[in-house]
Amino acid sequence: MQRRNRTYAFISALALLTWLASGSYYVSETCCGNTNAVPAPLPVLTSSGIMLIEDGEDFSVESDQTIVFATNDARPILYEKVSESLMKTIEYIKSNPLKKITITGLYAKNEKDGLVLARNRADSIRKLFVTVGTPAYQLNVQAGQKDDLIIDKNSNMILSAVEFSFSCIAPFNVLDEKTKFQLQTNNNLIFKYSTNNFLMQPDDDLNKELSKLAAYLQNQPTRKLVLTGYNHPDEKNETALVNLGKGRANIIRKILMGFGAKGTQIETKGIQEERIAVVQSSLYGKFLPNSVGFKFEPLSRKYAQFLKNEKRRIEKNFKEIQVFRFKDFKKQGHEIIVDVKTKEYLNDLILYLCINERAKVYCVGHSNAMKSADKGFEIASDRALYTQEFLIKHGINSDRIVIKSAGATHPLGEETTKYGQQINRRVDLFISYDGKTPKLYVFPPKLKEGKSNVKKNVVRKRTSGKNIVKKKSEKKTSEENNTEIKNVENKKSEEVIIESEVNTSVTDSSSAIKENLLIEKSDSILNTTDLIEPVLSEEKKDTL
Repeated sequence: MQRRNRTYAFISALALLTWLASGSYYVSETCCGNTNAVPAPLPVLTSSGIMLIEDGEDFSVESDQTIVFATNDARPILYEKVSESLMKTIEYIKSNPLKKITITGLYAKNEKDGLVLARNRADSIRKLFVTVGTPAYQLNVQAGQKDDLIIDKNSNMILSAVEFSFSCIAPFNVLDEKTKFQLQTNNNLIFKYSTNNFLMQPDDDLNKELSKLAAYLQNQPTRKLVLTGYNHPDEKNETALVNLGKGRANIIRKILMGFGAKGTQIETKGIQEERIAVVQSSLYGKFLPNSVGFKFEPLSRKYAQFLKNEKRRIEKNFKEIQVFRFKDFKKQGHEIIVDVKTKEYLNDLILYLCINERAKVYCVGHSNAMKSADKGFEIASDRALYTQEFLIKHGINSDRIVIKSAGATHPLGEETTKYGQQINRRVDLFISYDGKTPKLYVFPPKLKEGKSNVKKNVVRKRTSGKNIVKKKSEKKTSEENNTEIKNVENKKSEEVIIESEVNTSVTDSSSAIKENLLIEKSDSILNTTDLIEPVLSEEKKDTL
């Protein structure tokens, strides 16, 4: 499937106009690097030849004129129609970074220095391709003899002494040796250097092959696909994941899961390999044309048990921290600060969503207090959407992510301080373990000693899910204790919970708050200091 880039197409078209206007279709070595040559008149031929350049069903160009050479000469004679056909070929090559074109120069039986002459003819066309910006790695030249070359008797010119063929630098190839299932196509998944982003999105043909692979896994529940992502030692890991190679494998797994494959049948690994091919292109920069390996294995009980253990471990951790926050958003623009804890959380999140098919992640955006509540909801929604894109880029399908916006209704800090404003610009991540909307708790900020408006004589402890309150005074009656415990439990039931999704394009602030947010404690939207804070260990509080 041909993939085109408008910018390169425009550049090629501009080069074509310049080329034709300068008389490049005369006998001239200016196309071959010799700027001192003087164009000569085109010869009149009594014989005719056809030039056909094609790459299967992906590309084809035909002309009733062909490239002409004088006998024993390597300087090409390019007619206007031939020039146009060559420029279309160059445009096709430049828009397909995995394609390579082989230019084969030919010589007739009675010509001198046959192989050298033929190679020089091919090289003259190669120089022409390079002159208009074709990357050198996509060009190959070779020489050969052809007995039935057309020789024009009137002008003693040789026609069609150059042929073209196409190949793929790194074709896509998947094989399950046990079942003999195989997929092949002259294209591949190309990753940009130092990232897990595609240089170009998979085309229709490649997506068809990936869809077949997903269907194969569905029909083979006892088989496991191991995706091994590779990265070169010189690459920098610009992802938020611990391993760049595994990050690339995660992207392929995400695509296969999008086509219906089960995440529990796909294992991802990451390996640093100095022998992995890195291509330097003048058009595309550095990229890796074949950096993910495909291998099939039996789906063993040991691996299934490993997934169960990982599910249990991750779920326990998620339930303990309850919320993970992307903080430090700027007032203008979005940026997620990646640290070690973020990488660990993201790796666990990706794996957990692969194991638990019903699980989803909720992204709740927040903003600073603003004059317009409508604007606050819009900014918070943008932050949540940015976080969604961040998760998608690291291997999570969009249908597993739910977007919500809380605007400025749930601050963590005081808006009167820079620190308070900073921590209020955030996105909270909550996990739904069964696909249902979870309770989206809002934790109050950790207040400094002496500034808390919560009574100091109250101590919270977690016992069987209840908050037991004890006064410092030991002289309380049993009736007083029961009354106070009841009051605290009533407070717990008044925790602010965001229950329904907020439209990401809010047009009316009052209706957005009234219809899209269900606030159980509407008279204290901005007062979070009286909420009951879940009791966490110091280690878990650091995570928040």
